[in-house]
Amino acid sequence: MRFILLIILSGCTSLFYQPTRFLYATPEQLKIKHEDIFFDASDGKRLHGWYLHHQGPKKAKGLVTFFHGNAQNLSAHFYVLAWLTQHDYDVFIFDYRGYGLSVGEPSPEEVNLDALAALNKSLELLAKNKINHWVVHAQSLGGMIAMRSMEDFKDQNKIDLLVLDSTFDSYDDIAFDKMTDYWLTFIFSPLGPLLVSDSMAPTTFFENYQGKVLVTHGDKDEIIPMKFGQRIFDRLKTKNKSWWPIAGAAHIQGVSTDAGVDNYKIYLEFINQ
Repeated sequence: MRFILLIILSGCTSLFYQPTRFLYATPEQLKIKHEDIFFDASDGKRLHGWYLHHQGPKKAKGLVTFFHGNAQNLSAHFYVLAWLTQHDYDVFIFDYRGYGLSVGEPSPEEVNLDALAALNKSLELLAKNKINHWVVHAQSLGGMIAMRSMEDFKDQNKIDLLVLDSTFDSYDDIAFDKMTDYWLTFIFSPLGPLLVSDSMAPTTFFENYQGKVLVTHGDKDEIIPMKFGQRIFDRLKTKNKSWWPIAGAAHIQGVSTDAGVDNYKIYLEFINQ
C-alpha cells in the first residue's frame, strides 16, 4: 500500500527501486566460497557483485548470472540460487547502482547500463574460468531489466538459457494492476500510464530474441500475478521457449529450495540442457 501511494504522489518510475546498503547475509554462512567482483558501467559507475564458486572438485558445469529483484541488495537475494553451487554451477549475482556496494542512484536508463556491464563482465568470467555453458536468471524487476538490456546486448547469442522468473513486461500495467487491488487507490488506476513511464520497458525484445527462454511463475504470486508471466510467454516469438507455471509457489519462491518441494530438480533439468 505504501509503495502504491508513493507512486501516486510522485509519479516516478524510480520508485520501483528500493535499495539498501545493509549486509543481510554472506555466502560464508552457507559455507560457499566466493569472491567480490568490482566492475564499471559504461558511464563509470562502480558496481559490485559476488561470484559464488561451485563446491565440487571438477570444472564448473556452467555459470548462472543472477538479476535480482527491486528491494534490498544481493546479500538478501543470493540464497535463492546459492544451492546451485552444490550442483557444479558458479553463480554471479550483482547489484544495480545504489544497491549494496554499488555506487550511484538507480533509474531505468542507468540500470540498463548496469545490466549491460554485468552481462559483459559475465563474458569475462566465462572466459577466465573456462566455462562453456551460460544461463541468465532474471527475477521479478530483474526480469524487466534483463529483457530490456537484451535489446542492446550484442552477444545475446552466447546465452544458452534465459530464465524469466516471476516478472512482468510493463511498468504501466503492473502499476495499474496494483492500484486496482485497493479501494483507496482504485480511483487513481486510470492514471497509471501518466504516473509511471514505460519508456524503458522491453519492446523489440519479444520479436527479436531468438534464444532459448524459460518463463516461470508461481500461481500463488500476490506481488506480480501469474498472468504477467503468461503474457510474456505469449509475446515471445522465439520457437525455443518453455512455460512453467509452478503450483503453490508465491513470489520468487518457485525455484528456491525453501519451497519444500522438488521444483529445484525440474529447474536443474532445464538449465542442464
